[in-house]
Amino acid sequence: MAMNDLQKRILSSVILIPPVIACLYAGPPYSSLFGGLVTLMLLLEWVLMSFSARKPDFRGVLMFFAGLLYVLASALFLLHVLETPEGLGGKLILMLLIIVWSTDSGAYLVGSIFKGPKLASRLSPNKTWSGFFGGLILGTVIGSVGVYFIGGAEDWMKFFPVVLGLSFIGQLGDLMESSVKRFWHVKDSGHLIPGHGGLLDRLDSLLGIAFFLAIWQSLM
Repeated sequence: MAMNDLQKRILSSVILIPPVIACLYAGPPYSSLFGGLVTLMLLLEWVLMSFSARKPDFRGVLMFFAGLLYVLASALFLLHVLETPEGLGGKLILMLLIIVWSTDSGAYLVGSIFKGPKLASRLSPNKTWSGFFGGLILGTVIGSVGVYFIGGAEDWMKFFPVVLGLSFIGQLGDLMESSVKRFWHVKDSGHLIPGHGGLLDRLDSLLGIAFFLAIWQSLM
C-alpha cells in the first residue's frame, strides 16, 4: 500500500535526523565535511531548478544570481558556525534545527487540523494562518526547551523572545522559497527526500535564519 505524505515525512525524518545529530556532535572535521557536502548539493539543486520550467529572461537571470548568493551566504555562515571550537558550533546548529523542525511540524499539524484562512495563497496555497501561529507557538516552546537542555542555559524563559523571532524568520524563509518555486514554475526544488522534496525545501527555514543572522553579525 502506498504511503501518504505524512507517512513519508515521518519515515524520512526517522531515517535522516539521527545521522545529522550524530555528525553535528562529532564536530570538525566530520561536521565540516558534512556541511560542505550539503552546501554543494544545495547550490547544485538551485542551479538545476533554475530555468528547468521557465525560459531564460532578464528577471530569471537576476533571480538566479540573487538566489545563488543567498544560498551561498547562508551556507557559508552555517559552515563558519560549525567551526566554533569545543563542539559549540554543532550544538548551535542543532538548536537552530530544533527551532526549525518544531516550527515546521507545528505549522503542518495545526494547519492540517484547523485549516482556515490562507496565509499567502498566491505564494503557497497550502499554508494557513492557523498553521503559521501553530508553528510559531510550538517552535518557540520546544525551541526554548531545546536551548535550555542543549545549551545549558540557567533560565530557558529568557530565550523566548529570541526563539520566537527565529521561528518567525524561519517561516518567512519558507514563504520566500515558496515564492521562488512559483517564479520558476516548479512544485518542489528537488526529489531527494520523500515527502519533503529537495534539500532547499527541507532547509529553506534554516537558510532564512542563517541569512538573517549573517547580516545581523555583519552589522554588529
